[in-house]
Amino acid sequence: MKVWAIFSIANNYDQPDNNLEKLYKEKPTFEALLNFFYEGKTISDLDEYLIIGLVGILKEERVDMLGGEYRLELVEVE
Repeated sequence: MKVWAIFSIANNYDQPDNNLEKLYKEKPTFEALLNFFYEGKTISDLDEYLIIGLVGILKEERVDMLGGEYRLELVEVE
């Protein structure tokens, strides 16, 4: 079974690349990511930089935000 995973990397020299943050059965929507990263906020509460960061994550890019690096990846689980 494949699921979508959000991974993070803190700005520590010794942290692994696969620090699991959250799993989704289907690719999350922009709204789902907004709720995960900025719970209780709406898109109008965010500045352009934060919106671009969420879009980057949706595009499966590595994004620097909230003091670390985040990425969305499709992974196989057994």
